[in-house]
Amino acid sequence: MTNEDDKYVSLAHIAYLYGVQVSDVQKWLFYVALWTNYDKPSESALKNELAKQLPDSTYPDYRWHRGRICKLLDSFGYPRVTNTVFGPPA
Repeated sequence: MTNEDDKYVSLAHIAYLYGVQVSDVQKWLFYVALWTNYDKPSESALKNELAKQLPDSTYPDYRWHRGRICKLLDSFGYPRVTNTVFGPPA
């Protein structure tokens, strides 16, 4: 795993890597019980450190472990985008 894969990133960043909308990634994570109907990560995702809440945010803001989430999505056959014009969201 590279240093880049060890980072926690936003759902927008994960969506960018796969060339889809954030709502698509949310559905994929919901299918594997890592996302809830309450628009937040599941307890399992938080407990297993696949996701974490940013400590200083006034509104619950979560980040996802890039390497582990991408490995999971890759294993389900979701294709990554290999050719992009713009960089990932900040």
